Amino acid sequence: MIPTSIHAEVRYNGTRIGRARNIDFQTSRDTLETTTLNKWDRSFLPGIRDSSGSASLFYDPDDAVVSAIINDTYVDGTALSSIQMIFDTALGKSVAADIVITNISMSASFGVAQVCDIQFRVSDKPTQNL
Repeated sequence: MIPTSIHAEVRYNGTRIGRARNIDFQTSRDTLETTTLNKWDRSFLPGIRDSSGSASLFYDPDDAVVSAIINDTYVDGTALSSIQMIFDTALGKSVAADIVITNISMSASFGVAQVCDIQFRVSDKPTQNL
């Protein structure tokens, strides 16, 4: 069976986000060149990993989790937030990470649900069970 969004959920600081429209998570890794003189082909080792992501959330003023995300963006300090993306609730397939929210935008269109878009960077190594 191919999982669909009904098998997924997103948690922010341990609490389920009620209305996530979509979430995106990317991981990239630098390459460190190890090519030496008198070699005709390049060689590499894996380097530093960098993960980031974004989410589009339906904004409901009564949803305490989405309000916490918005308010956490404006808090001064060094505390990290955590996010967990569960891709298949039945099998427990997930990625979790400590994050810093780097961008937040809110939009409202007449006759359409309000949306809050966030972007984040991962601090340290994400934990995955895929």
